[in-house]
Amino acid sequence: MRELGDYEQLEHQNIVNMLLERKAGQVYLIGNEWKQTTAPYPIYDSAETFRQCLIDGKVQLNGCHILLKGSRSNRLEQLIDCL
Repeated sequence: MRELGDYEQLEHQNIVNMLLERKAGQVYLIGNEWKQTTAPYPIYDSAETFRQCLIDGKVQLNGCHILLKGSRSNRLEQLIDCL
């Protein structure tokens, strides 16, 4: 969403609002852009940081449905082997 320029922050907040409305269970946000929102979910600086939490067992995703969505620059494909 970086290509949205001035609307980037608004659209990130809109996603947070949608997740809250739908009462999404476990949500983990990756990328500093989420820090500008009112998200009550854990925010990780990078995919590498979140990946290490998965490897270390600090984050447990057993039995979860997983949706990875992000800009190519977030490199979320690094998480696939840990899921």
